[in-house]
Amino acid sequence: MVGENCILNGLSLPGTKERVVTDAYHFSGSLYMYNELAKQGLDLEVIRPRDNRINYDDLETAITPGTKLVAISLVSAFNGFQHDLKKVCEIAHAKNALVFADIIQAAGAVPIDVKESGVDFCSGATYKWLMGDFGAGFLYVRKDRLPLLKRSQIGYRQEAAFVSHVYPFDEPGNTMFETESRKDTG
Repeated sequence: MVGENCILNGLSLPGTKERVVTDAYHFSGSLYMYNELAKQGLDLEVIRPRDNRINYDDLETAITPGTKLVAISLVSAFNGFQHDLKKVCEIAHAKNALVFADIIQAAGAVPIDVKESGVDFCSGATYKWLMGDFGAGFLYVRKDRLPLLKRSQIGYRQEAAFVSHVYPFDEPGNTMFETESRKDTG
């Protein structure tokens, strides 16, 4: 959820009327989040499963011009349905939509190649099949997608420089502090 929220905020989606497509097999917390954003104006399309699967023709129909994001769970916690991530990305990218995949149910259980699939963003945590603990997670952003994201969280790990002009022995300056952000994703 933290990774997905970072992407949504980085793309400036909350509070907009942008279109997001997801499906009923996405994580329930994510569906809750998107439904709450829809109450604020987000144009949300949730694909209904047919025969216990998500039909890719339905996905292609749902991705209309201007769709900003397609968000899925690679492996569904509801029934184990596994998307063909490469196919989802091909369909979405053909229509200029970005793809986010929640891979928590997949990482450590099924092979995942983020580069081969073409996924734009994915995230997960280690407490499922990676045998880690709660609180440890990861977020992948395709390198060429980094410029699309604005910093939605600011903290000391992004700090390239901090110069104080207020404490004893500081160099004098016109402001109390000078700061500079790192140019990478820090």
